[in-house]
Amino acid sequence: MCLGANVSSSAAQTINTTVNQCLLSGNVTVNSAGITSVLSTGAYTYNSNLKWALHNNVGYYFPAGGNLQLSNQAQSGTWSSINTGGSTSTVTSNVFKLWFDHGVTPSGGSYAYIVLPGKATATEMQAYDTSRIKIMANTNAVQAVKHTTLNNWQLLFYEAASFSADGVTITADHPCAVMLKNVGTSDVTVYIADPAQTYGTVNLLIKVPGIDSTRQLSCKLLGGNYAGQSSVYHLTNATPVFTPEGIFPVADAYVRSGSSYNAVNYGTATSLVLKKDVDGYAREIFFKFNKNSLPVTADSIKLRLHVNYANTDVNTTGWALYYVSNDSWTENGITWSNMPATTSLIGTITGKPSGSKAEWNVTGIVKNEVDSLLTFKLVSTNTGAKTDASFSSRETADVTVRPQLIALGTTGLSRVAYREAAMVNSIQVYPNPTTRQVTVETGKPFEKATIYNSAGQLLKTQYTTGQTKFQVDLQHYPAGVYFLHMHGSTKPVVIKVMKTE
Repeated sequence: MCLGANVSSSAAQTINTTVNQCLLSGNVTVNSAGITSVLSTGAYTYNSNLKWALHNNVGYYFPAGGNLQLSNQAQSGTWSSINTGGSTSTVTSNVFKLWFDHGVTPSGGSYAYIVLPGKATATEMQAYDTSRIKIMANTNAVQAVKHTTLNNWQLLFYEAASFSADGVTITADHPCAVMLKNVGTSDVTVYIADPAQTYGTVNLLIKVPGIDSTRQLSCKLLGGNYAGQSSVYHLTNATPVFTPEGIFPVADAYVRSGSSYNAVNYGTATSLVLKKDVDGYAREIFFKFNKNSLPVTADSIKLRLHVNYANTDVNTTGWALYYVSNDSWTENGITWSNMPATTSLIGTITGKPSGSKAEWNVTGIVKNEVDSLLTFKLVSTNTGAKTDASFSSRETADVTVRPQLIALGTTGLSRVAYREAAMVNSIQVYPNPTTRQVTVETGKPFEKATIYNSAGQLLKTQYTTGQTKFQVDLQHYPAGVYFLHMHGSTKPVVIKVMKTE
């Protein structure tokens, strides 16, 4: 099986993919538009209607069609035209040529064909069962083929990417070639190689029928004189289970504007659609996490999303992530009409292409959020018919591309809930929300109070040694969510304060 994807060129000339070019030896037989015939000498064009061709006991099968050209006639040339110092005498011979014509300045072209050696007759070509070989992917990131009878898979990863089809999900963190044998059993043989001889280790995450859970293989590749050679592993129920880097959301959903859609819930969708557009076409996305599931050793936290689709103008828009203080929405109940309002902007990144990872630093809001639940909202900043994108949701089958909060570092993450702090330390903060200042009453003296915004920036330090009642002035700060940290002899107590206009 030969595959090609993303055939593109800016050159103002025809771009071809040669299937074969050799001296003509005997007849050329083809099956086109359901008719089998032996070709007379000449040149032929087939526009997605050539099923197969046979020449010199080698067959060529075209499961995806394509614009194919075939020539079986005399061809003249000189050796000097391709080799300096070669003969300038003209040589003429009968030549068989078969090629895909991708046209002038192609963009995103592709091809697929199967080479069948040892086929002597048209009857043998017609009898070949092409249903046993299925093309599962043919993109510039991943190419995959499945042999349905043998339950074998062959995959090429041209970059770090994920693939999922027919119950098989594979993620590779580097380019590599992979073959799976005996898929569907409890012992799958994995062959892996790096033809470019660039990486010493490639990590694979694999989920296949017959083996429960997603498994993680850390594949050590051969080096030295054996670089590029395949390494062999066995995937079984004893292979380590994949553990995500962070935590998945407890709820996610997108909402859509327009009278026909604003009351529709999309909570079970496997893709979360994002777009800024006119009424009826705009979509926005909500995520809810339980931050108490994060490790307490986290120093830095990122929200990571997998882009599974991006339209052609996605790089002309921004993706703005907002903090939402209202966590009362539900995955199966949220709609455009009842979605909660945003509280503050966390950050904006430029739209990314399909297959990318989109990340936002949410360290400040996660550390300062005193509730266990944490809601984010994602919106697109610029209107455009081709700026839409979609992200894998928590319902997608491939666990490696679900939304995640990724925890990094080792210094510590505050997980103090306000209700716990208030009960233990007898702290009262009022009025809350406030338009100007809050009064703080404590059951015991604290050394100081610090105020942080929702991005985790320190705004103010107020020393309170010996005081059990004092005021904190917020009048010079914009409306939003702030976090009051009370510092004493033990770890800080954190209290969320809402300021309104």
